[in-house]
Amino acid sequence: MRRTLFAAALVFALPALSAPPKGAHWKSEMTGSALPAPVSVETWVKGASLRAESRTAVGTSTVIVRDGTAWVTTGSLALRMPAAQHRSATPQPADYVQDLDGLLASATRLGTESLDGEECETWKVTQTRDGRTVESVLWLSPSLRFPRQVEAKTDRGAVRIRNREIDVKGPVDDAVFAPDAKAAWQDLGDVVRQLQAMPAPRGTAAPAAKAPSATPAPAPVP
Repeated sequence: MRRTLFAAALVFALPALSAPPKGAHWKSEMTGSALPAPVSVETWVKGASLRAESRTAVGTSTVIVRDGTAWVTTGSLALRMPAAQHRSATPQPADYVQDLDGLLASATRLGTESLDGEECETWKVTQTRDGRTVESVLWLSPSLRFPRQVEAKTDRGAVRIRNREIDVKGPVDDAVFAPDAKAAWQDLGDVVRQLQAMPAPRGTAAPAAKAPSATPAPAPVP
């Protein structure tokens, strides 16, 4: 169960308030030392709603954020939580899309570089995420007004996000952001308390009970 919680933590990102009103859809490949393994992500955004389907070394996860609530499914686990309660410490594809103008307002333009047959603008962006500084370089497509690539450096390592099959014209159907009605949804806090209540391995002391963490600690990935 701890591994499935790690997968959920890896793919989740809290959306900003501004986003393409008609929606956007794209696919990403994430690699780098900040990740235990490469991650493939398919993302849809519309306004403040988000859906991200991720394939990682521990399986497939889906995150839906809508109306202030996040629904996360990974394996047989289906978690529900307030959107503000849980956020990945690793930069995610949607972070650089939903408030692009806000990011560029304080960014530094570095120049241009050809990528995917287009001369892209390169921008250096510095952000503070949950008390951590993240420095990123964006390869911004002038025709799409969308980053074709992002390279970010964090205290956990580096991550490269390569975006492809980018559609910014929309529209995106609202049904994309509907959680699975057949899933057995559990509140994240309840699941964390169940994990804390598990008996300690024989010969070790049981850990003291703690309040549910906003971000469950990552479990080792084989």
